[in-house]
Amino acid sequence: MVSSHRDFLSEIRPVVRPDAIPALDDPVFETAGEVDWLPQMEPVLVLEINGDARAYPLRI
Repeated sequence: MVSSHRDFLSEIRPVVRPDAIPALDDPVFETAGEVDWLPQMEPVLVLEINGDARAYPLRI
């Protein structure tokens, strides 16, 4: 059975008040060679725009 978009939205529950998580205004990125806190085979989401590639760990 396929749920409608409206049914899906009814399942969303807030866990923190609005604006409780501050925005990342000036994020700091590390090169792949600098990262020593992430396992070698950690799954990541990769985004490349105009030759600038970034990898975001799924667990973050």
